[in-house]
Amino acid sequence: MIQRITRTFLAALILMCLAACQDKLLTGLSEDESNDIIALLQSRDIAVAKMVSEKEGVSLSVDSADLASAIEILRQHGFPRDQFNDLGTIFEKEGLISSPLEERARFIYAISQTISETLSQIDGVLKARVLVNVPEDDPLDETPPKASASVFLKVASGVSLENKIPDIKMIVQNSVEGLRYDDVVVVLFEAAPPLASIDTDGPAMSEVLGVRFTADSGQTIIIVGAVAGLLLLAAIGGNAFLFMRLRKTER
Repeated sequence: MIQRITRTFLAALILMCLAACQDKLLTGLSEDESNDIIALLQSRDIAVAKMVSEKEGVSLSVDSADLASAIEILRQHGFPRDQFNDLGTIFEKEGLISSPLEERARFIYAISQTISETLSQIDGVLKARVLVNVPEDDPLDETPPKASASVFLKVASGVSLENKIPDIKMIVQNSVEGLRYDDVVVVLFEAAPPLASIDTDGPAMSEVLGVRFTADSGQTIIIVGAVAGLLLLAAIGGNAFLFMRLRKTER
């Protein structure tokens, strides 16, 4: 019984120490994205604490010693993902009548957002931005202006998408009315390679009573555990002394 209580006390103590040594990594995440990030970091031996709030959404925290490595790993994999507005959000009615110019600007923006979200699903793409230019027709102009589009893609380090450029241009062309294939420009930028100074494989982990922690956190846990153990022993001794005095008084 005493051994079980001791193990429970130590486990709770370690968890409290870990919570005290943690830094917030990301906030406002969706449930799906947070699960993807947790799976990625845990595959690198980085423990992640997940908290859900109605105001902030899902928040993730990691041990202070893991913060730099976690940020670098997320940067390499394009997290957090960009949030794109859908047509329903862009054209949400607010009780005011929009001018034709505002409706046109919203429509072009909606097209850009939809194409950007589509291209961001390509394997290796970390960030996607699409700028669409659809000039308004002028009935008095004998040569109406042409539509055009510029595509910016940030790809993961070591990933080559040069052979996918024709397919990317086809996606954009078919998404914009009147846009010609030759008027679509695609620019690829490769993300910076991993920082050599950061060990992205994660620090060495130890385990005590089923709780995993880093070596840096272990020092803090040992110190706090020793102090808490002494306080616990003092409390037990004090209670035993008071109990014995009460027994003597009753006699």
